[in-house]
Amino acid sequence: MLSEERVKLMTRMAMFEKKEGRKMQPAERYTKKDYLSLCTMRGFVVGSLVYAAVYLGVLAWLFSAVVVNISMMLFLLCIILGVLCYVLYLFFYLRIVRRRAELRYRQGRELVKQYRGALQRLLQFYEKEEALKSPEGWN
Repeated sequence: MLSEERVKLMTRMAMFEKKEGRKMQPAERYTKKDYLSLCTMRGFVVGSLVYAAVYLGVLAWLFSAVVVNISMMLFLLCIILGVLCYVLYLFFYLRIVRRRAELRYRQGRELVKQYRGALQRLLQFYEKEEALKSPEGWN
């Protein structure tokens, strides 16, 4: 009977790990500070590349289709405006990235706690079985 319960628990744990294992990885591998820093750096690189692609596309369209004679003042204005928009974009984008990373980490921690609780119950099953198998005087 005890063995059957243990097998059921192990099956539930295996299904849980297969289903939720990927969500638990950040909490298992990293500390919160390291995970948030990693996500923020990754967000900075990806956000910068996306912004650069969009900005250069807009500039190419603007200078090829709209503006025939490009003055130096207009060119500088576009660069300054682009830098200001980049700073604002990064500020808000990185805040969103960080909040999502915090949420993922928090959810991962909860899943790890559930999994560790199941591991504790499994350990208790093994200890009970060992206690039943060993004679009274032998420890």
